[in-house]
Amino acid sequence: KLIQAFILEVENAGDAGLPVRDLTRLNAMNDSLNVAVSEARDVRNGRNADDENEAITSYNERKLAAERARVQLDEARQQIEQAGKKVDEAAEAKVAELEEALDAAEEELQLAEKEVMDAEASVIRQRKLLLSEMDNIVAFAKYEESDRLKTRKFESANLDKAKADLDIAIRDNKDADTMASRQAIVDELKARIDQMTLDYQAASDHRNRLQQIASQARADEDDLSKQLADNGAELDRLRRAIADRETAFFDFYGPIPLPGKRWLEMPILDAFNSPRKVQNLWSDGLEQNYNFKNVRRFDRCTTCHQAMEKTLPGTADKPAYRDESLVTFVIDPESADEDGKASNVGEILGLAIDNFLGVGLEDRGLLDHDDVTISFIVPDSLAAKARQKPEVSGDTSLTATQLRESLFNPNINAFSAVTASSEVGVPGLLVGDVIERIDGDPIRGRDRAIFRLQELERQGKPFEITVRRGLPEPFVSHPRLDLYVGSLSPHKVADFACTICHEGQGSATDFKWASHTPNDERQKKEWAEKYGWFDNHHWIYPMSPQRFIESTCLKCHHDVVELEPSERFPEPPAPTLTHGYNVIRKYGCYGCHEVNGYDGPDKRIGPDMRLEPQFYAAALEIANNPQSGFDNLSEEGQSLVRDLIENPENQIARHKLYQIVLEDKLADEPKLSADIHKRIAPLLKDVEVPGSLAKPGPSLRFVTDKLDDAFLYDWIREPKHFRPSTRMPQFFGLWNHLEGESKAKAQEYEPIEILGLVSYLKDRSQPFEQIQPASGISESTPEEMVDRGKILFQERGCLACHTHKDFPDATAQREAREIVQGPDLSGVADKFDPQRNPEGPAWLYTWIKRPTDYHSRTVMPDLILEPIQHRDAAGEVTMTTDPVADIVAYLMANSSVGWTPQDPVLELTAKQREALNALTLEHLTDAFYVKTAEDYLKKGIPSSRSAGLKAAELDLLVDDTDYDSGAELSDERKLIYVGKKTIAKYGCYGCHDIPGFEDAKPIGTGLADWGRKDPAKLAFEHVTHYLHHMDENHGDGHASDSHGHETDGDGHARADDDVHGPLVSHDAGDDVPLLEKEPATPPFFEHQLMAGNRIGFLYQKLREPRSYDYEKTENKRYNERLRMPQFPFDDAEREAVMTFVLGLVAEPPSPKYVYSPSERE
Repeated sequence: KLIQAFILEVENAGDAGLPVRDLTRLNAMNDSLNVAVSEARDVRNGRNADDENEAITSYNERKLAAERARVQLDEARQQIEQAGKKVDEAAEAKVAELEEALDAAEEELQLAEKEVMDAEASVIRQRKLLLSEMDNIVAFAKYEESDRLKTRKFESANLDKAKADLDIAIRDNKDADTMASRQAIVDELKARIDQMTLDYQAASDHRNRLQQIASQARADEDDLSKQLADNGAELDRLRRAIADRETAFFDFYGPIPLPGKRWLEMPILDAFNSPRKVQNLWSDGLEQNYNFKNVRRFDRCTTCHQAMEKTLPGTADKPAYRDESLVTFVIDPESADEDGKASNVGEILGLAIDNFLGVGLEDRGLLDHDDVTISFIVPDSLAAKARQKPEVSGDTSLTATQLRESLFNPNINAFSAVTASSEVGVPGLLVGDVIERIDGDPIRGRDRAIFRLQELERQGKPFEITVRRGLPEPFVSHPRLDLYVGSLSPHKVADFACTICHEGQGSATDFKWASHTPNDERQKKEWAEKYGWFDNHHWIYPMSPQRFIESTCLKCHHDVVELEPSERFPEPPAPTLTHGYNVIRKYGCYGCHEVNGYDGPDKRIGPDMRLEPQFYAAALEIANNPQSGFDNLSEEGQSLVRDLIENPENQIARHKLYQIVLEDKLADEPKLSADIHKRIAPLLKDVEVPGSLAKPGPSLRFVTDKLDDAFLYDWIREPKHFRPSTRMPQFFGLWNHLEGESKAKAQEYEPIEILGLVSYLKDRSQPFEQIQPASGISESTPEEMVDRGKILFQERGCLACHTHKDFPDATAQREAREIVQGPDLSGVADKFDPQRNPEGPAWLYTWIKRPTDYHSRTVMPDLILEPIQHRDAAGEVTMTTDPVADIVAYLMANSSVGWTPQDPVLELTAKQREALNALTLEHLTDAFYVKTAEDYLKKGIPSSRSAGLKAAELDLLVDDTDYDSGAELSDERKLIYVGKKTIAKYGCYGCHDIPGFEDAKPIGTGLADWGRKDPAKLAFEHVTHYLHHMDENHGDGHASDSHGHETDGDGHARADDDVHGPLVSHDAGDDVPLLEKEPATPPFFEHQLMAGNRIGFLYQKLREPRSYDYEKTENKRYNERLRMPQFPFDDAEREAVMTFVLGLVAEPPSPKYVYSPSERE
């Protein structure tokens, strides 16, 4: 159509007064092209399809046979050579025969294709001649156009002269005739130029039409040529870049060898313009502690990690090169198109696409010679349409947030939110993918891949292909360029460099000296083999392993909460770290292990996790202790105490109360007790830098009105016996590390300690006034109250903070890492069983009605549950119900898990009385000489010797008269004393408000700089022997899948199998231990532990805190043993806590780097 339009335009040129070009030659060339096209079509269509298919089939069969024989010969050769024998000559001859037949078949195919290619070459040649003739005609038209333009320009010059002559005549005041003649000349010239302009425009329009048609005829060719040129230019650039980077000792310029650039990489010579440059990143204000001086950091990491900042074209924060990962695709041969062959595109481009997938495979890999790398993918081929197989791990139920997003945003695939991080649902293999497995078989080498694909093609069944996508380090870009390194990120590489976050030796230029830390044992072995990696103990700032990389965020982000997902960064910046922070807050680790984030009143050095000042506890002790003298205070004083209980932040009330207490102490007749003056008054002082965290556990100040003795004993003995999901740690029954007499002593003393705790808490429990049920409530049946209570339990938001077995769906909707605020209420009816605890239901009513009456610092809100009036259709009140009573009725009726106290020790046997005396004496000998302690054990401590006594020993004071009379000290007094010493020993007051411990200090090691703690100062003791001991006891099958790799079950270690007595499991026989044994230590942490690193120490301390006492207790007193309890952490929680603790280094950078939120933030 274009040729006919071109001819028609030439023929119509005469109508516009243009010369007509002779079209004889053009028509002849057009006829020749049509003949060539027809002949090529005849050659292509006229070939015998059956013969062609038969030739192709023969070729494929011969190639498959040859490949199979070659692979089998290679495998046989390897086996024979390993056995020291010779290769079978018959097998080699068979391979040679098959390869010869393959060559013949390939030659036949080449001859058959040559005929078609020759015919198509004739078409191309005739087309070029035709286009060339069209260009000649366009050139002729262009000449005509230019000629007419030139003539017009000359005539325009004549017109300009005529106009000038007219202007001169006007200037010289010529006569009218002269003026008229000259004007006539101008008019004549203007008319002629107007005609010339029309002639020129006709010629120009004619040429433009011809040019447009000719351009359309070669538009596709020009476009492809441009693309080819652009790609070629980029390829040339890459080749030049590779050539510039490739170095050799000798470069050959023809036959003459000249010294190459490799010499300039040698030591000393590298100073003379070496092609390998060491890149230094300097950070202003970021320094490293070199013991005696802080030295400015300089990092050379980008010398190797050169692609760290690279982004995808057109983006500012999407990494160009991603870390390698395995992706599996499903190939279904039935989905292939029947009307096209994948190999056609390969033939056109000259690519070797010799498999039915439609992919081109490189002869060698990019990084590894044997990598089977995809170099080309045919559009619409099986490879392009391959379906990615989602890898779903764990529970695929969606969280509430994911459900909402999937419902209201049609662009979000809810299913992909719980699948692997790869791009689920995006079909097709990609160029650069490395084929790792084909249908489960490992693949190495291009020939092996082609051979396996040909076998699967013959089978015609769906199969899987696993590819390695991405690049290994150091060739990848930073995965979070929106957060780090990138030019638009808050942590630009020019400002922060690398080691401030990653640690390591930034000045190193060799892998082994950079102090990389492997993330697991496989990586450690790989690094050691490839790069000579070793654990360099001389560099005290090793790089953080990948699993703990988030820990260094704490250097600058002291408040932690800004690391939660936000509108700017919806993908969590540091999910593990923030999870660890939340775990520590919820479990109350700071109650024993203070994290002081301040060095002085104004200098912030890290996160601050400390208990708030105990102002409210001091006020409660004054108000509720019957011996405090509260009733003797003035009305103002009593009002100030109550105000401080309700609002501990009220500084005015606290200052006034403190002044009243001081004045009372100096009075002749003090109204308050000496204990208030001595212990409580100092708690009312101002604190220079106060903590801000409340105690995480419930108050035990009024425990008598809440719990009975049997429940309290069972709960302290094993908290998870009643509530498996409890956050309270396990203090007793941790005997895995004990043997012989040490274990027997623990089994003997621990029941006494538990009973002592119960005795002390009950004895010091202060009076509490329960709220009376509302009046004017209509009568209802118990069933009606239960039904209403269940509805109210849902409607009033109880499930936002609590769980219950009647509502399993509520648990499924929580976020994966969400820590439920309140306890599980599924067994609350067992806890407050009226037959065992008559006051239980009344306490539950009071707690639900107004929780701050019992514990002023509780986070449970007042739900304002006032009586509800029910009205009929006319608006008349038909009945009034109490929502609190209904909820209590529901909980007491539907909240039983079949729990009963397991053998509580509430009365002492003769043997247990001996144990009580022995344990009491153990405590007394810590404060007195042995003989004196034995005397005090029998009769108590006389009042005359009270001066200088510790708090606990004051509980053993007796009248001098009773002491002199020889009256024996009662078991109850001894139990209270042991209980108080046990609370102080285990630090129970760190989580609970306990009377008598308002001024007690945390018992654990401060963690503010634990992340920099010298491993030489950590007491590893015999923990490695303990691990071996546990492995032997568990047997060879311990670490098998039946136990679960790196899994801790319920998080508690159990004792050996010879435990007897009261501390036995509630759900097993007499010879079953209380706690299950831990699985074997994961290899990574075992290596860290064996190497004496703080990571290993911390892991084992969280996993089995008392294991460091293995084979140490024989030479320790009972009260010198390790005391840290076992927390019910799972693997994720344990590593999250480790991530946080390892980040506590107390080494903030200069203030400009520390995150300082605005007032609004």
